Amino acid sequence: MKNILFSIFILFTGSSYAQRAPTDIELKSEYCIAVLQESLKGQKELSGKILESNYSKQLLQKTEQNLNRLRSYLLPRVEEIKLEGLILASERARRDRENYSSCSPQCKDLDTMDKCLEACSKRIGDPLTRLRSCHDINFLPF
Repeated sequence: MKNILFSIFILFTGSSYAQRAPTDIELKSEYCIAVLQESLKGQKELSGKILESNYSKQLLQKTEQNLNRLRSYLLPRVEEIKLEGLILASERARRDRENYSSCSPQCKDLDTMDKCLEACSKRIGDPLTRLRSCHDINFLPF
């Protein structure tokens, strides 16, 4: 939901000033904003139920920090970017999450789940690699 609101905000605040195509870094930032928002939502749901370990809290905090850093990078640039590219990047993130989610029913054995999920992901265009890449945001210039 926040991603939709962010995209609507971008659409209304930037549409009259859009002049240039987004850079690869800006597209990846928008893609990762969408990915991390969903990841954060899932982490918060789990942390309220069963995951109260220090690792879970650190993961939640790191995801929030990365999301804030991505937003801080992208938001000041919105007015000068053609929004179609950002909307497509956000949509690609949604499709990647859906495609990867289709692997879960096929991989039920806990002992082989990681390998199964990776193999399934590779068969459907490897959304897992793209989704995982958002947990390391060192592609940002600052």
